[in-house]
Amino acid sequence: MPVITVVQQNTLYRGTLIKNTGFRYAIYKSDGTKPSYDSHAPFEILVEKKLNNNKYEDISTTSTLTYTWEYKNKYYSRSSGSWIQNDPLYLTNGYASSDETLPKNQKIIKPVDGYDGQTVNNAVVVTVKNNNTEILYIHIPIHLMFNRYENAALNGWNGNSIDLGE
Repeated sequence: MPVITVVQQNTLYRGTLIKNTGFRYAIYKSDGTKPSYDSHAPFEILVEKKLNNNKYEDISTTSTLTYTWEYKNKYYSRSSGSWIQNDPLYLTNGYASSDETLPKNQKIIKPVDGYDGQTVNNAVVVTVKNNNTEILYIHIPIHLMFNRYENAALNGWNGNSIDLGE
């Protein structure tokens, strides 16, 4: 499982990606199409501020906070045989089926429909600012993978043996 990194710039604030939101990987068919990933919930950031009694209050959607969502990636193209910058993920502001928009601490992310290679350092980075001062930096790695043989047993083969279960 990819490790999510949170850098807090100020000890009065803490933040995290809410558990079970977004996805950490997308698995493509062997031809690089039809990504399979968990799309049930958008990525959602929780930001809390420390109160005088050492308790924390959720301030994720207050008007003073701004969120900047961006890509960090480098992509190896098999067709060109070189490393290039590309956009293997889409960042969207709302739901595909309606005009409804998400709260500012949420973002829908979709992998591209066609994938041609392996991506390293592929991640979504969220910078959270309060009154234009950076308070949090969250790095969410996302792995894109091929289901080479479209069979879990063959994909897991180590070249010597295979475990078929009981």
